[in-house]
Amino acid sequence: MKKTFLFAALAALSMVSCTNNELPEAEVGYGYINLNVSNDVAVTTRAGEGEVSGETTPSWIISATKNGSPYASSIINGNNVVPAGDYVISVKSHGDEATANVKNTWGEPYYEGNSGTTAIKVTAGSQQNVTIACGKPQNTKVTGQFNLTTDFKNCVLTLDPTDRNLQIIKNESDNSTSTNASAFFSAGEVKFNFSYTYGNESKTLDGKTITTTAGHEHIIRISSNDNGKITLSITTAGFDDGDDLDFTFDAATGNVVNGGEE
Repeated sequence: MKKTFLFAALAALSMVSCTNNELPEAEVGYGYINLNVSNDVAVTTRAGEGEVSGETTPSWIISATKNGSPYASSIINGNNVVPAGDYVISVKSHGDEATANVKNTWGEPYYEGNSGTTAIKVTAGSQQNVTIACGKPQNTKVTGQFNLTTDFKNCVLTLDPTDRNLQIIKNESDNSTSTNASAFFSAGEVKFNFSYTYGNESKTLDGKTITTTAGHEHIIRISSNDNGKITLSITTAGFDDGDDLDFTFDAATGNVVNGGEE
């Protein structure tokens, strides 16, 4: 778990000297909430323009209720001195999951969490330490990886072509043999297809659908050998229970020659 958000106790809000466990005289009837938000960063990489970037650090959106009514001042603004009362706090990384999925086109992991159903009781002069663990993302990460010989040109893996039309491309001018990128989607079915040029012939592999799981990374690997065969496999990172899809097809014809069971 990685701590990414911390409100330190404010200890000097007036001319009166005090300690971290005391409130200034000017704040009679107030207490402290020290909030710490954590998240699981196991799959918090995102992609852009064909390459994977580093971890993202959420800018937490914080909301709270006090005595059952919306409270939208000091906690949201980073001030942890609050009136005495019963609080429930919620946090999320984006406005909603749909916004996270399309952020910067390739998307970002979406986190959310709350302080639970039991209210945080703040009494005058007290200090409450609150930790909200958001855990794994609520959406899913799909990574496409090419490991192709230079015989293959204009290679395009298209993710969810009926919706966002995200493309991982190995251009004809690209002399490298590998390309990869990642994108975030709502958990469930994600469609993809693969097109390429081999021996001056352009082919498109029929569209496929994989079922994804929230908080996990699903990797679509496309590799080739010198015999003109392409292997396409899908694995779930961190799991050893086999591929969701694994088959080999002939590059010249586009026909499956082995496997293909989903």
